Amino acid sequence: MSTPAPAPAKTCHVCHKDVSNAKRVKDPAGHYYCQACYDRAAHAAPAAVAAGAAGSTKAPHVPAARPVAVKVTTPPVPKDEYDFNDAPPAPKPKPVVPAAASAPGGMSGILPEFCPHCGMKVVGGRKLCVKCKRDVTSAPKTYAADSGSAEAVATWVSRFIKAGIFLLVIGFIVFAAFGVKMLLFTKVVPFDEYPTSRVEVVRKFLTCVEKGGDKNYDEALKLVSFRVRHGSNNENEDAFFKASFGRMHDEFVKRYGEGWLSKAKIQAAGGEDGKNGVDVVCQVIFDKDAWGVEVQAQITVEKATMNRLSRTTDTYPENGQNRFGISDLSQFPRHPTGAEPAVQEPSRPWEPDKE
Repeated sequence: MSTPAPAPAKTCHVCHKDVSNAKRVKDPAGHYYCQACYDRAAHAAPAAVAAGAAGSTKAPHVPAARPVAVKVTTPPVPKDEYDFNDAPPAPKPKPVVPAAASAPGGMSGILPEFCPHCGMKVVGGRKLCVKCKRDVTSAPKTYAADSGSAEAVATWVSRFIKAGIFLLVIGFIVFAAFGVKMLLFTKVVPFDEYPTSRVEVVRKFLTCVEKGGDKNYDEALKLVSFRVRHGSNNENEDAFFKASFGRMHDEFVKRYGEGWLSKAKIQAAGGEDGKNGVDVVCQVIFDKDAWGVEVQAQITVEKATMNRLSRTTDTYPENGQNRFGISDLSQFPRHPTGAEPAVQEPSRPWEPDKE
């Protein structure tokens, strides 16, 4: 079996370089030229013509620049190379996007930034969405309605917020005005729970003592003078008071029997500052027995201190403006000494002035 003769080598006619797999030019005589030799010959031709014009009559041979298509079998020419006979690839034309002259749904002229159907960003000025493939210039049927609904909701929410802020401000102003009124125009009376008569406070006090029991003694404790009750630092002072109430209750039951208050007479007996002084002794009289209960006008600690320092004697008549509380039980002190209570004789009764 005969072996086919190898194809003749394609070599450059000038430099004898193998151009079988390279860019090359073939002239009409069948000679091949590499790209470098062909370019040098092409650039040398104008210089030779100029030299002939000066005195030479023969111009050098320049191969004709007629590209010949050559089909290369092996190895293939790389994609980025082409034979001189081949034309370079033409650039792909850019797609022309027609302008949206009039788009349905109120969207015309410039394309929207986002697709109204799926919300995808419009890319490259395309009329069709790259995600949902729908026309971005056509709005959904419910688009306008949804926009109107959202705007209406936002408007009402804004109105409600403004109304809430307005009501909050008005409420704060009313509250502040009420507080100022209370501070400036309301008369504060710290002793309103105390009676306005000395005999009345003694009777109420004895009523609680006669009933007995811890609950009633708590009520009797509320009638003790404010300055006396809160003038001690002893945290057990209230217990001492209630213990003296119990001793009074037991002594009166032993001497005068149950219901002893109905058998008693209460009268004011006066004091060091007279019958309307700050401290006045009232007597609880059973026939010829008299028990002393000291009553004190309710004034502040500051006022009492100023009275002592100025050596003034103020009067506190029972005119409905002054209040009174129990300050001491003569025969039943809250800090007993162990001695039996001493019964006194009744003093001459007197009536306080109604100033």
